Amino acid sequence: MAYRFLALAIIMTSCGGDGGKTVLVTEPLEVDGARGFAVSEREVALLYNDALDQLYDESYLKASELFEEVDREYPYSAWSANAQLMAAFSYYMANDFDDAVVSLDQFVNFNPSHRSVPYALYLKAMCYFEQIKDVEREQEKTLQALEAFDQLINRYADTPYGRDGARRVAILVDNLAGKEMDIGRFYLGQGEYLAALNRFNQVLEDYGSTLHAVEALHRLVEAYVGLGLHDEAWRVAAILGHNFPDSDWYNDSYALLAKNGLLDGDAKEGRLSIESLRSQDRLSLGGGGGNDLKRMWRKLLEAGTAQKRS
Repeated sequence: MAYRFLALAIIMTSCGGDGGKTVLVTEPLEVDGARGFAVSEREVALLYNDALDQLYDESYLKASELFEEVDREYPYSAWSANAQLMAAFSYYMANDFDDAVVSLDQFVNFNPSHRSVPYALYLKAMCYFEQIKDVEREQEKTLQALEAFDQLINRYADTPYGRDGARRVAILVDNLAGKEMDIGRFYLGQGEYLAALNRFNQVLEDYGSTLHAVEALHRLVEAYVGLGLHDEAWRVAAILGHNFPDSDWYNDSYALLAKNGLLDGDAKEGRLSIESLRSQDRLSLGGGGGNDLKRMWRKLLEAGTAQKRS
């Protein structure tokens, strides 16, 4: 991994790629020949450069110790804030994520107006993100990463870090939805229809903006058919067909209803056909995406409950 080194400020970071770690770009302080340096300034410059040498040599823990020494011995120097951030970065490179997070929190708390705060928030979120090997097994780290990325995006959405954070949030949310779908499909295959309904409903409630929502609607149709709740199956299929008429999942739902002889009851009182539901504008997702789908789903449940009681 190649590095360039900077002294007084961190001027660039790499946050766009999928492979490898975030790379901090720095260069050494000019000590020899520097004009107007007091003795203490020369000392801190030498110490700072020693830390950079250790970082360049991939001796990350030693580098973190030296950067922390810069901050500890020269807390009011021009290099103190950068030393805090560089110590955090060194911990991050050493996969010592807990100490990296502590150092990053310290940097943000002590330097709230520093221009590298967006990067510090991004790096903190990455400390959690890089510990996620399996979303299902490491949901705590996933939620911590989401919270950290949300903090970054809420404050610095228009920065490169905010944009990359949003991309990573989408990945995490999609993975969480996928895990819910896996569990729901397992219950469905075991004939545990109520448990499956809960999982697919959870996908619609929490992850309605993901592509998994389309399949979740079809799986609900399957579960309702399995439970013998034909009216509910029709309603969900209608919503699916109205909003995703070209979807293979809608075709599968329609075929499932036909296979079970459930398309012959359009004229029965109290039953809503797929076509009649599809003709109602209130079923459209419109421009609201997942939020409209969530509201639509709640209305669907309320309508089903009201009809059962009548």
